[in-house]
Amino acid sequence: MSSRAVYGEGRYECAEHGTVFGERCCAAASPVASHEDDPHRPVSVYGETKSLAEDAAAAECGAEVPLTVLRPQNVIGPGQALHNPYTGVLAAFLAMLREERPLSVYGDGHQTRDFVHVADLAALLAWAVDHPPESGTPRVLNSGTGVRTSLLDLADAAIAGSPLPSPGVTHVDVHRAGDIEHACADLARLRDAGAPEPTWTAREAIVDFIRWSWDKPGAGAAAWDDALDELARRGLTS
Repeated sequence: MSSRAVYGEGRYECAEHGTVFGERCCAAASPVASHEDDPHRPVSVYGETKSLAEDAAAAECGAEVPLTVLRPQNVIGPGQALHNPYTGVLAAFLAMLREERPLSVYGDGHQTRDFVHVADLAALLAWAVDHPPESGTPRVLNSGTGVRTSLLDLADAAIAGSPLPSPGVTHVDVHRAGDIEHACADLARLRDAGAPEPTWTAREAIVDFIRWSWDKPGAGAAAWDDALDELARRGLTS
């Protein structure tokens, strides 16, 4: 299991500079979905380790062992960790909703992610085990919905799943080291392979996560405030 983190900032298309990877070349460039053959441009230690692990798996399997590498986007759903303040933003939104606090959105909220339900990833994993590629020809597949969801849309869906009223969102003018602006999976290869396509929309998955997690134990909203303060002390915010 790899991760979309290997793409880093991913792919951009620009009328002036063409296709660029890893960073926006200029204001005119538009983010587009990442393909499996795109170069790796990780911006975090996590992404680096996933990239190295792909190379190690390919070298270890060689020409004798079938290998499928899956690169899921942001996976959400039942069972997601609720105690670790360094995990995804949805656990933070859940904690804030429980306390009827405004949802803290870093930046302007127009950053995008591709959220895939854990059940859809599990179905793809099961298919990959039952349909191995030929030995010596590693297969790489993206896992996602192929649809971008902005952080503002994410907050709106989380609020829709909450049984309590929400005071809305508040914007926090901060950027954390390792954060990216945009991410989305191209699913053309997955479809061509006959693999199962996602059945949950991002909004459905977000609402499901909030409702399933509501009565589960988890960290309070202050844990995310403390985590941001720690990152700032370590010089990892701007």
